[in-house]
Amino acid sequence: MTGMLTLYELLELLPNNYEPTFSPQLNALYRLLKARKLSEKEAAAAFLQPHQSEKYFNKLKHKLRGQLINYLMIHPVAWADTKWKARCDRCYKEFAAYKILLASSRRNAAIELAKSVLSIAKKLDLFELIFQVSRDLEYHYSAMLPSVSHAKRYAKLADHQLELITAEHFIRRFYNQTTALYNTKNSFTKLDIAHLNEAVTQTLPYLRLNSAKLNRLIYNIAVIRHYCEYNYTEIIRYCDDALVTFTIDYPHYQTFRFAFLQKKVPALIALGRLGEAKDIAKTATQFVVKGQFNWHVILLQRIEVCLHEGHFQEAYDIYQAHHQQGCKYYILSEYWRIIRAYLYFFIQAGHITSYKIERFNLGKFLNEMPIYAQDKAGININILLVQILIEMQREQFGRIIDRIEALQAYATKHLRRPETMRAYLFIKMIIAMEKASFHRVATERKAKRYVDQLAHTPLKVGQSMAVELVPYDRLWAEMLDMLANKFRARKLNKSNSKRTN
Repeated sequence: MTGMLTLYELLELLPNNYEPTFSPQLNALYRLLKARKLSEKEAAAAFLQPHQSEKYFNKLKHKLRGQLINYLMIHPVAWADTKWKARCDRCYKEFAAYKILLASSRRNAAIELAKSVLSIAKKLDLFELIFQVSRDLEYHYSAMLPSVSHAKRYAKLADHQLELITAEHFIRRFYNQTTALYNTKNSFTKLDIAHLNEAVTQTLPYLRLNSAKLNRLIYNIAVIRHYCEYNYTEIIRYCDDALVTFTIDYPHYQTFRFAFLQKKVPALIALGRLGEAKDIAKTATQFVVKGQFNWHVILLQRIEVCLHEGHFQEAYDIYQAHHQQGCKYYILSEYWRIIRAYLYFFIQAGHITSYKIERFNLGKFLNEMPIYAQDKAGININILLVQILIEMQREQFGRIIDRIEALQAYATKHLRRPETMRAYLFIKMIIAMEKASFHRVATERKAKRYVDQLAHTPLKVGQSMAVELVPYDRLWAEMLDMLANKFRARKLNKSNSKRTN
């Protein structure tokens, strides 16, 4: 049965101005799905008449899928927005046509097309396609149109591609295990590290094959392994080694170059090399298409560097570039909302003087975080901190007091680990501030031991979105600036904690 997700992903590949010429029923279903995203039940309820069955709806979806695939096979797809992607689009379509011609015994046309496919596939490192075509051409020049030299040439090519396919299968197994381990764990045992070391040891020798496609996997394994132990110097070394192999001459290497430039940025931030991080992030921007996923990712990294530098106006200016473009990726939209919340705080604090940002509704912001709110030891920390910052700015101390016990339990349960120790200490500083009744001098005295520990706890970052988006020592200075040398009652009246947006 054709699922709604399948249809929506096919629709994303169509040009925005596409007008279907299907049957009236398929046209109506197409326009319904194009207008807004619906679940299976919602789409059926909106489309079906009382006398029509669910079986009829499923049949229509299946027909629409077929029509969309037919369109995509003939026309350039919307994702083919670079020279490399356009070549991929053409190569796969010509390969499909070649196989159809071969199956239909149209051998002359098939062989001519096979050579075109082979020429493109070689430039794109498409091992499987090269292997299949070269094997077919070896047979053709052995049995159908005998030529010893041609047959030997294609046989040699097929053998080499088979070696690469076998190597890729071996390397990808380690790559899959490495990424699964990294993405499902927050801390790593000695046994985990031993497995990661084994993956690096087993895959590095395959660099001898001099394949950019394989090198990307091999260097990714090495980078992930060192992110697991926060060895930023080694991360940078492997990223630099990878970048040397991906020369700028080949269009499809641009994606590879972007990946390792982007992986360098968090490591440089962790080492305090912010100027280098900013330059690398700017360089990476030239390898992405405006509005695409990686474009948003690198803009977010550039903002992160600015926030660590204390260049808040520059961070806001980069944010505006995103704001004008918009973001269609839901999980990134949440992260952009967190950025906006921090920028709102810095605007109100007077650190951003040129801005066009509307009023900020804190309640709405908190309700728009369904994904990151579940990431208890990750991005959720930023949601909690920016909420406290804005409430302090609005002198809504009663709200902070009401949540302090929950904040203490949250920190103890989710943050008391080496990789989130800085966040844990910062929460303890906030709790100390509440115990000091928000009196500045008393807060500095009660929080001093946590402040000292924070100063001696190194920043730990991963290759994904930052947990410490703004340095905690900077946020602490902002909090102290909002305190006065007077005590505030531990239980405030309701009027002081009344919501204002």
